[in-house]
Amino acid sequence: MGLVTIFSIEDCPHCSKAKALLEEEQILFYEISLTAYPQKRRDMIKLAGKLSVPQIFFNDIHVGGATELIAMRENNTLNSLWQKTIMEGEPENLASFTIPPGLLPNLKPIPSPRNIEMISIERQSWTYIQMSEYLNEPRYSGCTIVKSIQEKLEVSETEAVSIAKQAIELNIISGNVACFDMKSTRRNYVTSRFRNKDVLNSYRFWSDRVDEPMTLVSELKKKVSKLVSKYRDANGLVDYVEAANDTLYLEFDEASCEIQKIRLASLGESTRLAFSINLYNVMLLHAYLKVGCANNDLGRVDFFDYQGYNIGGDFYSFNDLENGILRGNKRPPYHMYKTIGKNDARLSSVLPLNPKVHMSLNCGAHSCPPVKSFTAEAVEDELVIVTRAFLEQEENCKIDSNSLTVSTIMKWYASDFGKNDKEIASWVLQFISEDRQVALKKLIDTGSFSLAHSPYDWSNDAKRIKIYNVSRRFPWKMLFKFRMKRT
Repeated sequence: MGLVTIFSIEDCPHCSKAKALLEEEQILFYEISLTAYPQKRRDMIKLAGKLSVPQIFFNDIHVGGATELIAMRENNTLNSLWQKTIMEGEPENLASFTIPPGLLPNLKPIPSPRNIEMISIERQSWTYIQMSEYLNEPRYSGCTIVKSIQEKLEVSETEAVSIAKQAIELNIISGNVACFDMKSTRRNYVTSRFRNKDVLNSYRFWSDRVDEPMTLVSELKKKVSKLVSKYRDANGLVDYVEAANDTLYLEFDEASCEIQKIRLASLGESTRLAFSINLYNVMLLHAYLKVGCANNDLGRVDFFDYQGYNIGGDFYSFNDLENGILRGNKRPPYHMYKTIGKNDARLSSVLPLNPKVHMSLNCGAHSCPPVKSFTAEAVEDELVIVTRAFLEQEENCKIDSNSLTVSTIMKWYASDFGKNDKEIASWVLQFISEDRQVALKKLIDTGSFSLAHSPYDWSNDAKRIKIYNVSRRFPWKMLFKFRMKRT
């Protein structure tokens, strides 16, 4: 008897839909949960050439996902394929479609319990997030802190002073408890969430437990994806302004501060690669929610140069993470210098150049590759899949009789793909379908073709979003930075 195999993950609605359909049709199936057996992800990728789940096979015939399965039932081809599978023997490569005997399932990684810090008086308590919501002005004096707490929490002056001192101890407000003066009118108490607008994960100083890096970044992605999905309309557009006012955003903003304790250099290369890609894509959504989106070239330069995360005590902007860590510390496009200098401690975290990384990073624009999740166990295979998917789209790779048109990404980072047009085309050749390979190889063999680049669409999925404020920095900070580097 043949074998029907479904690769799935936990809490996947599409997987549940596919399994329910198979059960309704009384089709026996063998399920491989990639949550329990992440080692089998590599087999799924090799068999299906896709990263998404579910992936369904009737023996070694790849059906696809839930959508394709539904279509087969509607056009009355599903039952005949099942009958054919019953009559056949097991698939030749049975090991790829089954779980090896003795392989124990992985326990589902879950975040460790948090130590929830509380601010308390005799009759009431508040969490860090709750108190930071009450203390929501950038700066306070001693007297305005006490007055604000009294008014908002309806407590006595003595209780307000106690609450203010506890807020200072928890770093909700910067200051020295011993020197706190409730009568001071100097506005020298800065709330944590306003300390550094460029460091996106600066909502608080992290002093709690620290989870395994891949578990942490996975949880952050779940939190921010859940928030964004909540404010995405039927047309696929997101109200980032309204989303930033949701309590789910505050929970994500606080959770992101755990990254302050992750040391990139301590991670193995494959873990560091997968972690950095996933984190970059989380950072982008965080930035959209917190500081907004740049609407011109000047703003984009500032945004990618100066917005970023505190990772293990070091600051990494978008450009530091992309061009410094993921591109082997190569100079960013339209910049004069590398982002990580020769005496910079972050050099120990730099990874070897891998051009396929460009097809994994999403900068928020419509012309960017879609966001996918990457794992330490199969990151290289996953990068191959996303590269193939990206280049299969005609707007990213179009082959004509005398020209090859590719994404503008391959213009900005041309040296990563080859020294000349022929080498770039040869790099593309590895990742496209066989019929297109024939056309491109013929083009390369002519020795004379033009390499063009498709227009880059900087529009995004925002229904409403803040306009990124660059006026607070330009031109003086950029000029100062340039002078400092020259000297």
